[in-house]
Parts: sequence; C-alpha cells; structure tokens
Amino acid sequence: MLFHIWNAKMPRLLASVFLMPFIIFLYFSTILLAQKKSEICLRMNNTDFQVDDDSSAADQSNPAISSASDGSFIIIWEDKRSSQNDIYFQRYDSSGQTQENNIRVNDNICGINRPAPDVASAPDGSFEVVWCDGFYPKPDIYLQCYNNSGHRQGDNKKVFNDSGSSNRLDPVVSSSPNGSFVIVWTDYRNGNYDIYFQRYDSAGRTQGANTIANDDTSNSQQYHPAVASSSQGSFLVAWEDKRHGNSDIYMQCYDSDGVKQGGNLKVNDDSFIADRLYPAVTSTSDSTFTVVWDDRRNGNSDIYLQRYDNIGIALGNNDKVNDDSNDSFQSRPAISSCADGSFVVAWQDNRHGNLNSDIYAQKYNADGTKIDSNFLVNNDEMSANQLTPDVSINGNREIICVWKDDRVVEQGYDIFATIMDFDTTGAVPEPDIDISETEHDFGDVPIATTAPWEFTIKNVGTDTLIISKLSLTESVFSVNDSALTLPESASLEITVTYHSDVVGSFHDVLKIHSNDPDEPVVEVLLSARGVFPSQETISILPNPFTPNNDGYNDYVEFKYPNMYTEAAMLQIFNLKGRKVKEINDVRDHQYRWYGKDDDGMDLMPGVYIYILKANGKRLSSGTITLIR
Repeated sequence: MLFHIWNAKMPRLLASVFLMPFIIFLYFSTILLAQKKSEICLRMNNTDFQVDDDSSAADQSNPAISSASDGSFIIIWEDKRSSQNDIYFQRYDSSGQTQENNIRVNDNICGINRPAPDVASAPDGSFEVVWCDGFYPKPDIYLQCYNNSGHRQGDNKKVFNDSGSSNRLDPVVSSSPNGSFVIVWTDYRNGNYDIYFQRYDSAGRTQGANTIANDDTSNSQQYHPAVASSSQGSFLVAWEDKRHGNSDIYMQCYDSDGVKQGGNLKVNDDSFIADRLYPAVTSTSDSTFTVVWDDRRNGNSDIYLQRYDNIGIALGNNDKVNDDSNDSFQSRPAISSCADGSFVVAWQDNRHGNLNSDIYAQKYNADGTKIDSNFLVNNDEMSANQLTPDVSINGNREIICVWKDDRVVEQGYDIFATIMDFDTTGAVPEPDIDISETEHDFGDVPIATTAPWEFTIKNVGTDTLIISKLSLTESVFSVNDSALTLPESASLEITVTYHSDVVGSFHDVLKIHSNDPDEPVVEVLLSARGVFPSQETISILPNPFTPNNDGYNDYVEFKYPNMYTEAAMLQIFNLKGRKVKEINDVRDHQYRWYGKDDDGMDLMPGVYIYILKANGKRLSSGTITLIR
C-alpha cells in the first residue's frame, strides 16, 4: 500500500502577535455568496469552496490540512464564531463530500486564545489535532486524537511533561505509516525559545520524554518548527534559528526511534545577512525530505527549497521556487508530496500588487525539477486577500489547498479551499504540432502531369494551434498557404502537389510555421523526378499510315490518357519546320490525323514531325511517315 500522509504542516504564528498591513477594500457590484458545503460534492470541480459553515462576521484563520491514503482529508482552523478562539475541523471523504458539519476540537470553552492548530492523518483515516491553548498566563500545547469516523478518542490532553510554567507555542504534528506520530513545538523552558518534540505510538501513548532538537548552547532563539515523517518512521525537524544573529533555517534528522542522525544542519546555503522564515517539510516514500522556506536573500521575500536524502545529505543546492521577476513578496510556504516522490509547494504571493495577496503553487518531479511554471490556485475575480495557505496531496493524486480568505463581504475572514488534479493542474495550455510524415518522395512522374500527396497536421497540445504559413521555394511544388486554425485534438489533411514540367530531379522543403512554442517551424522534405512518359503511356499507331480511303490505316492515332484533363495539343510540322496541322479536338483520349493540313487539303507523302504538348509543355515528339 502507498501512503500519502507524511506531509509537514506549515507553522502558524500566534494571531495575537502577528499583524498584517491590510487595506479594507470597497467592493462594488458582485457579491460572492458562500455555498454551504453540505449541498455539493467538491471533488475535482476546480472551484474554490468555503470550508467553515459560519455566516457571521467572525474571523476564521490559520488553516491546516492533512489527507489519508484513501483520498479523504481533514481541514482544521482557528474560529472566532463564539467570540473567542476555538479550534474547528471539517472532514471530507475520498470524493470530496463533507462528513457531518464543522466540529469544535477544544473541550474548554472559556474565553482564551487557541492559535496555531495543526493536523496529521494516519493510513486508516484516524487523525491527531494539536494546538496552542491559553495565551495568558501561559500557553500550553494540547492534543486531541480521533478515529477514522471522526469520533474523539479520550479528552484534550497536554503534550509537555515538565513541571515548569514556560510558554509553548507553534505546535506541528506528523504521522507515520504505522500510525505513530510526533509533535514538535517552540518551548521557553530554558529561558530562551528552543525546539522540542514528543513521540507517540499509534495508540496515542508517549514514547520517551520531551526532547530538544536544536543543539546550540547559546541563549539564541529558535522558532516556528516544521516536521515530516518518512515511510520508515524516521523524521526531519526544521525551524527558524537565530544562533548567528539573523534567522537561518536549521534542521535535524532522526531515525524511527527518535535517535539523532548527525547534528543540526543549516539549510540555507547562502552567506547573506538576511532572514529566512516559516519552514515547511515533506517526505516521500523513498524517505527523501524537502524543506521550503521564506527567504529574504534577494532583498524581497522569495520561496526557496532544499532536498535531502534519507540520512540528511543535501541533494543539489537551494532552489528558488517562485518564478516572478519583480520585487514582490512571497511568504508562508507549504509543501506536500505524492507517493512517487513528486511534490507541490504553495505559498502566499503578492506579485499582482502588495495590497492583494493570492495563493500560488509550483509542482515538481521526484528529482526536484519543476513541472511547468508557477500557477494561481485561487479563482476569485475580486480584490480579495488569500493568506496563510496549507496544502496536501491525497491518495487520488489530488492537490487540496486551503487558505484564509476575505472575499465574502461582511463575513470577515473565512476558510476556503480548492481541489485540483496533480497531473493536469498548473500546466500552461500550449499548442503542439504533430505531422504524420516529415519526408515524401513523389518518385518518377511523367512530364506534363501532376502528382498529389496528402499528409496530416494534428494539434496534440492543450491550446489552439495556428498555422500562420506554409512555404516552398521550388515552383514545381505547390501547397495551400492560407492560415489554418486547429483547436485542441483537431487534425487536417494538407495536399502538396508536384507539377512535372521538365525532365529532371527536384528537391524542396515545405516549412510549416505555427505558434507551437517548442517547434515554431516544422520542415517536410520533398523530392520528385520528372521523366518522359513511357511507351505504355503514349501510343502512336500506325506509323507509317496510308490515308488513301481504302479503309485500312487511313489515319494515325495519338493516344494519351490525360488529354482531357491536361489540355493536350497535337502539332504536325513538315521537314522545313512549317506547321501544317494543329489538332485540339480530343476524342476518347486520342487525336486522329488523316494526312490533311489545316485547310483540309491532302499533304504530300513523306516524313513529318509531330509534337504532343500538355499544359503548355512538350510531352512527346518524333516523326511520322505518310504514304499514299
């Protein structure tokens, strides 16, 4: 069985300390009304849909998502519908249909903050939710386990096991194929912020004690962890680290027993004094890991990634994910992978103006090469903001992306999501020309005749193919050179004609000009040979002939099968070169000469010269003997 569950969730900042400079937009005309999730099946509709079923002006924020191998998925978020921060979730089956309504996770309903939730799914569809509970006087990390029917397994419980009263923030959770899971968080128990984790078995029992991940001995700060578990149960923890003054991204690998594999490693490979923020991690079935983060090395904020093998050795160098060329800001990345190792990165993007954030994404092959280019995820047409995305790829190879969205007027921020097919989403529509044959030899063609040849042009791309020109250089070949338009999957027969005018060999290249970005000009090689017609083609009988009205050999017949279609002409000359007879009256593909001149007078016996023409070209010539 293949699993699609080892995807780290993007860390969430505490809503009470994270402020964004948004401008309130004045909306005109169209108001997008949120559809109730229970009314529709959302699978593969490529339409953004509202996840929370709250229609009040309360804000929902900090969404997270996890999917299982059967294609089902869970979305969780912070929710203020009760005038406080609660944690809610919504379950979806493998077809994208909602299961029940929104459900509250926390069992304490006092008016305190509960920011930064995260969720992880096991192969059987069970899942774990973690969050930060109680901002004052001291925030703690809480856990709630659910079975694959969405039923609670016990009550909310604390994650940490020390006796202090320090802050714990930013929890994230990742599950392994055997159902065990690990929770990672930011912890102030040592007088500065460090990264700690706690391992659990599939029954939710702790395995070992809280363990610190960062190995620096200074009082520097570490924040915003991310975690991903491999198919073998090993896991990688990444975080923001200020041990060098600015924020770098560090990571630590662990085996399935929670034993360190080497020491902490710096992920960003540049030496610029710039900040790197908000790491996210994913793992694939072959236990490779990919870390993504928000990187300020270029002055603005970009998204970078680094891949690692199963023991933490870097594969290649840091690679910039976003492909825009301006100085816009990209931030808050999320990442998820398929069983075959391919993966997708999503992030918050301001390339269309810093007052309007969208969600963009980029697909990758298993070897870390990009698939197509960045693509827009949200499909709203208003000047709304889409923020803080998370992403997961389910067992159906569908990308489910979720984010915070203010498109619905007078409803504050809601949680929106969309479902896209990994294998088609984001592919830039392009025409793709396909030619049935790229070389043709007309062979031997008798002069004064034509030879047609047909080939097929087909558009095998995903956008309209426009043939702008078909060009030839030799006049003996011709083709319709008008512009042609072929929609996706359409095809057309093209006829090239060789006009055999003279004896000899001819070669040409038919150039097909189109809007195919990969092959703007396709060449078709042409060749042909003009030859005299064979004796089997032209017959001249009898020779000599005796036009004496005795009923035998009174005329000579010139037979040619194309006399009608090629406007053939017969001319008779005496030996002095004077034309004495011209015949254009074709009967049964033949000419008959009765030994008379153009005035109907009998010509003297002797040798005469004939010339048979077609299409204005000499087809055959020779002598004929007249005897009386």
